[in-house]
Amino acid sequence: MISNALIHFYESLVDRLTPVQIDPNFEEYATKIRAVWEARAILRDLRSRAGIATCSGQVDCVEVPTHHCIRGEHPTCLQHADFCYLCLPQRLADAMSAKAD
Repeated sequence: MISNALIHFYESLVDRLTPVQIDPNFEEYATKIRAVWEARAILRDLRSRAGIATCSGQVDCVEVPTHHCIRGEHPTCLQHADFCYLCLPQRLADAMSAKAD
């Protein structure tokens, strides 16, 4: 189950990110990159809705998970076993509490 805190973390991150204006010289390239990223995001969403595991190491990874994140909690592919976006907010919280001490 995905926690409300995790959803809130990513909602606030999206809210803080402001769109940048694209230089007209790079607009075509950016459009192609966006099309690829959107197709990957759609594939991940469809797999998730079908109950097929997806890599938690990178938001646009479409590799079949064969490993787990460094904490052993979430499925990742071999390339992303050292990073997990589901664990990231916890790492930030841990770092912030360590600074407070």
